[in-house]
Amino acid sequence: MGGGGDSGAGAFYDAALLKRQAMMGKSGPSALLKNFRVFRIAAFACIGGVLYGYNQGMFSGVLAMPSFNNRMCSMVQFISALWTGANRG
Repeated sequence: MGGGGDSGAGAFYDAALLKRQAMMGKSGPSALLKNFRVFRIAAFACIGGVLYGYNQGMFSGVLAMPSFNNRMCSMVQFISALWTGANRG
């Protein structure tokens, strides 16, 4: 392991980078137009995230309602106990 230069390793990494870029293709918005499958997967994931956030917001509002707590207090405690038991396994 002499004190020579790094030219062999640098060329190897440059070649590997060029190979990865050739396999990957373009990036950015133009790549979505080229590969519509990736666009559909990304759109599906975004819609799922929006629906999950909407669901969390609605349930947090319902759980804070006094009428819900009056009617479902024992049920909420039961579900909480089940959830805790499932987490502790």
